[in-house]
Amino acid sequence: MGSRTTTLVYRIDGSASKNTFPAPGGGSIDFNSNVEWSGQTLVITTTADLSGGFKQVERWTVSDGGKQLVVNGDIAVSGQSATAKMVYTKKS
Repeated sequence: MGSRTTTLVYRIDGSASKNTFPAPGGGSIDFNSNVEWSGQTLVITTTADLSGGFKQVERWTVSDGGKQLVVNGDIAVSGQSATAKMVYTKKS
């Protein structure tokens, strides 16, 4: 198997965004996202019509005087949920 690159496009003007991916077994799945600002945090809410449901909420915040990007995410798929936190630190 080779590598695959995926590009996601999000509109930050308040209009909905749609990213389409190949589905296992053929066809495709549309992931629909809305982006909004909540204070200094960019919030991306994504849903998809999957069996059992799909919802992901990501919160992107710049912190530590612009030295860190913190991404907090919550995802729910088919009744299961998970939370993740990623911190990206700018090198000096």
